[in-house]
Parts: sequence; structure tokens; C-alpha cells
Amino acid sequence: MLALMRKHRMTKYGSVVESSYIAAISQTYFLHFEKTVGHLVVTPFYLPNYFRHCLDYSHKRSTSCKPQLRLPTFGGYKAMDEEETLEMSGEEEYSEQGAMMMATVIHRALENKKKGLQKDYDWIVHQLSQEDMDAQTFFRWLKSLRYCTTDINHKCESLVSATLKIKWIHREDSLVDLYIGWLADLVTVHTSFYLDSCLRMLIHHFISSNDLSELLVGENQDFNIYGNKQVHRAMQTILHLVPSSQTRLMPILNYFFPSEYKPLDQFVLYISNLLRLTIYSPTLRSQILELIVHKLVKLDVEVSRDSLNSIKQILADEEIQFDVDLETSSHNSDNKFSNLPKDLQQIANLADKLDLSMSVFMSYINVLCYQQGTLDQSAAPLLFTDLLNAFDTIILPTHGVCHIQFYLFVTSSYHEDFIKQLLHLCWNKFEDTTVPVVLRQTSVAYIASFIARATFLPFSITKTCIEIVCTWIHRYLDEHGGGNVADIDTHCLFYSTCQCLFYMIVFRHRSLINNEEGNKLLNRSGLQRIVMSKLNPLKFCMPILVKYFAAITSKHELVYCYTVIESNKREQLPTAIFGGDKRPIRDMNNQLDTFFPFDPYLLSRSAKKIEPLYQSWDDSFYSDTSNTNTENEDNEDEDDDDYLSEEISSYDRMNSFSPGFGMSPVVTVMQNLHKSKRH
Repeated sequence: MLALMRKHRMTKYGSVVESSYIAAISQTYFLHFEKTVGHLVVTPFYLPNYFRHCLDYSHKRSTSCKPQLRLPTFGGYKAMDEEETLEMSGEEEYSEQGAMMMATVIHRALENKKKGLQKDYDWIVHQLSQEDMDAQTFFRWLKSLRYCTTDINHKCESLVSATLKIKWIHREDSLVDLYIGWLADLVTVHTSFYLDSCLRMLIHHFISSNDLSELLVGENQDFNIYGNKQVHRAMQTILHLVPSSQTRLMPILNYFFPSEYKPLDQFVLYISNLLRLTIYSPTLRSQILELIVHKLVKLDVEVSRDSLNSIKQILADEEIQFDVDLETSSHNSDNKFSNLPKDLQQIANLADKLDLSMSVFMSYINVLCYQQGTLDQSAAPLLFTDLLNAFDTIILPTHGVCHIQFYLFVTSSYHEDFIKQLLHLCWNKFEDTTVPVVLRQTSVAYIASFIARATFLPFSITKTCIEIVCTWIHRYLDEHGGGNVADIDTHCLFYSTCQCLFYMIVFRHRSLINNEEGNKLLNRSGLQRIVMSKLNPLKFCMPILVKYFAAITSKHELVYCYTVIESNKREQLPTAIFGGDKRPIRDMNNQLDTFFPFDPYLLSRSAKKIEPLYQSWDDSFYSDTSNTNTENEDNEDEDDDDYLSEEISSYDRMNSFSPGFGMSPVVTVMQNLHKSKRH
């Protein structure tokens, strides 16, 4: 309750002012005010006009030009004399004396505002809007505002807005605590009016920092350094005091998320702050991770594999490293990529953002999953569940992503159960007949690519996946392989599954052959029936994959594919179309999609976290079949369309749909066309 002091009359320069203008917020503060306040040092600039004539300039302080507000004694308590005021230390000036006086000013201004008198209110707003507010003034205003929190209503937007624009983050801890207390009072008392404004102010600070180097992620750095600690203290306080703030926070986070075309520092700092928010607000973690993954997916699809390969080649020729240097990239990225074509300059900048964002993201996952080098058996599974949900709802349905899915590749390496959960999700999606075919094709591609590329994979899981894929293919042949003819539109899921099976065998054939159980699996997998079926899967699979699969299976006497391959080539000859120069160009409409989601990672900085876990294509995988392959190639015709027998250079292998494995069909055709033109 407001308690006004007893009316006293003070005379100064012939004018009379009633002390009823002096107010306190409660009886407790009233007594404190009454006992301690005598002479109060204030600056006339901060008081409305009708208070200024209360200022008494003492002769003893004329040189300092510091005014004093002289109040009478109350109830026998003596006011401080002028000498005592002179001896007041700076620490004492940080006391509540000035704040209590300011509280009376604010209270009276708010009361007058309700009566339609706006002048004093506008003056307060103006003072709060001043730049470079000193520490003492900052303390008095914020302390007095806390006393008057209940006087503020929904019509005080301009006053609240002025306080939210005050620079507070880099002040001393006691003043930061005071400001956070003001925010806490405001959102607690006026939740419906000012909660969103406070949240927006704090989130706005998520994209600003004075030290960009804090985002340089080293192997031993702790994720706790990311983001401004003071901002997160305030956010944590509000989320704790107002539970409803969590539901109102997510739309604001989404709204303020920087565009992928914003500067690198803003984009990455915002992601870092969102990740830090999940640490003290675990109930929001799933939604925040989905938001981050969604934004990174949008960025990833802009950074195509072909564009990155072109950029790397140009920069390699000019001996420029395509990497993220945060200290210079936000200012000099345009200069760094100035020699690139304009379209590639934009992609290179996007790749920088994605690279550093992925590095920060995977560092965050590692910090939360491991405590002192040991996997946290309680926290890690919960985090993996959230990450897997984001993968299921956002990444899996998106075509053309090249990098974002690798966060799950790395996290799966932490525990065998994580591997099983990922593969189980993809297999259930693949087997679900209510799921669109294209999504089922993508799901089985994730399984095949993961099996082929993960070095941390237990052999039992590899064996199980190949076995269940073979079982599904044979079941499909039982139902559809009798009188049907090869048709990619009708049986596209079947062909995609066969291609995935061949892909896994090509990458894992050594471990399978050298293991007794694996050898038995290959011999009883029915590859002969699959290859020789009327649906003819070799006709629609990637030519380079067919080439390697045929050589490997022939070498180990699993199945002989070359008869089918020769037959398919003869059947495909009439389907050639002609370009403007009448030279044949292969019609690629019958080719399957070549998407394998864990093809090599092309972002150099974040790749450091992936390389130890990743199985790259090794030419030795194929070297032991070279003799068999050469003998068969010698028997092939030298026709222009004979792309299977073309020599594959090491550069082509490194820049194909699956670098180190082979070229995409389109690259192969264009290469053949170029050679035919030369000859």
C-alpha cells in the first residue's frame, strides 16, 4: 500500500511546497525513508519542474555545484547535516536513498498520467531513453521502477520499452542483478502485457556478441562459453517464474531466427544461443532442436554437392583454403571468394555458415552426451531421442540434403542402441505401405548408406540389415516377379531396394567374405535369382555400381552378371536420342535416383568430427577384382555408349555422386559425349 508522509510545509525562495509529494511504496519503506533520509544528493536534471524548487544549494557546496533536497525531520529523527552529506561514500550513494526519491517521482507521474496529465510521464520516458547512463543513475532508476511495478499498467508501453532499451548487459554484476530483478517483477506482475516484450528483448541479444572468437570450436572447449551469460541468466529467471513463457517463447524464437543470407556471425551466434537455452530449459529442447534442424536443412539444400566441388576445384587451383576463419569471414568473406563467379560466391558463403553451424551443433551434442569422457547413460538417450525425432520429421522427407544428417551419423557412434534405433526407424518407414513410395526409397537409402559408411558398425548389424533386405526382395519377387516385365514406374521401390543391396555388398564384401557367417549369408542370399529375375534390376541401377557389383560377385563366384549386362546394353541402344550434332546421348529417364545420404562430407571444418568414423572408398576394395573385370572388358565392344568400360580417373572418383566410388550416370554420359566430339 502507498503511505504518504505527513504534510509538512517547506519554504524556499518565497514558495511553499507540500511534502505530500514524497511517497513510499509500503510502511516498511516509509519507516526506512523516514529514519535515514535527511539531505539527499540528487541531480536537478532528473526531477520534474515542480520538484526542482525544493533544491537547496548550500553555500558550503557552491564549488561542487551539487544540489541538495532538504527535508524536515520526522518523529524526532534528525536529518543528516551538510557535512555528513559531503562525507557520503560512493558506495553509500548506491543505497536506496536516491531510488526512494525517484520512486515518488515515478509514482506521481503515473498517477497524473491516469488523470490525463502526460508531461511528467513523458519526461521520465525521455530520461530513461538517454544514452550512456552512468552507474548511479542506472541504479536509481531501476530500483525506483521496481518500487513502482504495481503502478504500471498496459498503457505504459513507452516507459517499459525505454527500460528494455537500456544498455545493461556489460554492467557490473550488482546492476545486472538489479535489471534482471526488474524484468522478473515486470513479467510476474504484468504477464499478459509485457512478457512478450521482455522475451523479444532478450532474444534480440542472441544475435549480438562482442567476441566472435568464442565460437571457435576446439576439441577441448566447453559449450558453456557460447552465448552471453547475462542474457541467459535473465531468460532462465523468466522461464522459471512464468511457466507460460515457454509456450510463448517458441514463436518468437522462430520469428527472430536470422535468414541464411544474414552475416555469418549473426546466424551462428543465434544457433549457439538457442542450443545453450536448451541446457537450462530441457522441456523446450525438442522444439528448439527441430527449429535449428529445419533452418540448417534449408541452408543445406542451397549448398549442392556439385557447387561445392566446383568451388573447391577453383580455390585449389588458386591455392586458397576453403575453410571457415571466423575472425575474418564476417568481414572479408567477399574478398576471400572474390575470384569465384557470383553464384558460387553466394554458395561459398552459405557453406561457411553451414560448416561452422554443424561444428557448433556436433560440439553441443558431444558435451551433453559425455561427462568427463564417459557417456552419460541418462542424458545421452534422451538427447538422441530428440535428435532422432528431428531427423524423422524434417530431414528424412527432404530431398537433396548433403550434410545435416551427419549429426545423427556421429551421435549414433556413441552407443550401439543408437545405431539400432536409427536403423529401426528407417526400416519401419520403408515397410509401411501407407508411406509414400519416394519416402520409402529414401528410408532404405539411409540404411544402405549408413551400413556402407559407418566404421563403428558391429558386424552383427551389417549382417542383419543385408539379410532383411534380401528377404524383402525375395518376398517381392514371389508376389510380382512371375509374369511381370521390367518397368521402373511400376517397380521403382523394388529397384531402389536392389540398388541399396548391391551398394552394401560392394562396400562390405571383404568383411562378409572373410567372416564365416557373412560368407554363408552371401551364398544363401539368392543373388542369382535377384539378378536373373524378369524384373531385371541391373538394367536400372547406377552403371558404375553395376560394374563394381558384377566384378566382385564374379570374383567370389556368387553370381555372374555380365550376360545380363550385355543384354541390357543391346536393349538400350534404340532408346538413344540425338542432340543438335546428331551424336547419341543416352536417355537417362530409366535411371534410378542416385541419392545415398552419407556420401562423403564436403565441409572441411566440421568434417574433422566425422572423418574418424567414416569409411571412404578405397581403391583396394576393387583391386582384387581387376583381373576378372579386365577380362570381361576386353570382350566388350568399343561403341560410344559403352560407358561401363570407360576408365575412371581418381579425380572423377573424388567428384562423383559418391566420391571415391564412381561417377554419376549424367557425368559419365557427358564425359563420353565430350570424348566422342574430340575424336
